[in-house]
Amino acid sequence: MSQRHSARLGRPAWALLLAAAILAAAAPAAAGEGDEAAIREQLVRGFELLQEHRGDEAIRLFKKADRLAGGGSAEALVGLATAYNQVGAYASGEKTAVRACDLATDPRLKGQAISALAVAVYYRAGDDRARLEEAVALFRSVLELDDEQPVAKYNLGAALLKLGRDDEGLDLLEEYLATDPTGPNAADARALVDDPRRARENLVPDFSVITLDGEYLTPADLKGKVVLVDFWATWCGPCQAAAPYLRRLHRKAQGKPFSILSISIDAERDVLEAFIRDHDMTWTQAWDERSTAASAFRIRSYPTYLLVDPDGRVLLRLSGWSDRIRGVLDSQIRRTIRDLDEEPAPSP
Repeated sequence: MSQRHSARLGRPAWALLLAAAILAAAAPAAAGEGDEAAIREQLVRGFELLQEHRGDEAIRLFKKADRLAGGGSAEALVGLATAYNQVGAYASGEKTAVRACDLATDPRLKGQAISALAVAVYYRAGDDRARLEEAVALFRSVLELDDEQPVAKYNLGAALLKLGRDDEGLDLLEEYLATDPTGPNAADARALVDDPRRARENLVPDFSVITLDGEYLTPADLKGKVVLVDFWATWCGPCQAAAPYLRRLHRKAQGKPFSILSISIDAERDVLEAFIRDHDMTWTQAWDERSTAASAFRIRSYPTYLLVDPDGRVLLRLSGWSDRIRGVLDSQIRRTIRDLDEEPAPSP
C-alpha cells in the first residue's frame, strides 16, 4: 500500500512542522445555546484528533462545527486549515486559513490562523523564493501578535534557514530551544542547529540501528555510496513479495558503490532471523526493536524504500510493492550509480 502523504516538497519534512495547538476558543456568538454546545463538542474533539495526528478525521468534525455555526466560525476554520495542512492538502489549507484570518478577532486565534496560512504557503512554495519570503513575513506576523509562542520561533527559524539566512534562523532556533527544550519540535530544532542544510536539502534523519551482526550504524556510515534503505517486516505480504527482487539487486550490485540496508520492525528476533536465513537475505540487516529508526524516518506503511545518495540526501521515497515501484527503483538506482561513476575526480 502506498503512503498517501510524505509531507515533503523535495525537502525534509522536519524543516517545518505544523502548529497544531489546542485553541481555548469560544463558540460563535451567532449560534444558539443548543448549537453552541454541539459546536464546542466538535471543536474539542477535532483538536484532540489533531494532537493525535488524525487529520482526516478532524477535517470532518471541523467542517461540521463550521456548518453548525452558519459558516462563520473562525475557530473551526483554524482547526480545519491546520487539519488540511496535517494531511498535506496545502492548497485547501491556504484557502481555509485565509478565511480564518478574515474572521478571527482574538489576537491568539488570529495568530493561529496566520500560522496555519504560513505553513500552507511554505509547503506550497517549494523553492520559490518569493513565496518563501511570504511565509517568513507571515511567521513574523505571528510573533508580533504573540512573541511568547515557541512554535512561531521554530517555524520562522526553519523558514529562514531554507532561504539561506542561517545566522538569523539559528538565533531563533536557539531561542526556541531555550524556552521549549522538551517540546514536540525540539529534536528537529536541534537537528537543524547541528546541520542547517536540513532546511534546504532532504537529508536522512539522525538515527541509529544495530545490525544483526552487532554493528552500530548511523547516517555517517551510509556516506560514500548509494544506499537503499528498506523498512520492512516478516509479517508484511508486500515485503515478502519484494524479497526476491532485493536478493537479485544485492547480487547484481557486487563491486559497485551500492548497498542495501534492511531495517525490520519485527517483534521477535528469532522469527526475523529465521526468515532472513530461509530467504538468503545476505545483505545488511538491522532489527528496529522499538521502532526508533522507523519513527525518525516517519515511516507509516511497509515496505517503505528510501534511496540515499553518497552525501546523505534522500533522492527517492516509495511505499508498497508493485511492478511500477520495482521499475522506478531500478531506473533511479542505475542513474544514481552512473552519475557517481561519471563524477570528475577531485583536483590534487
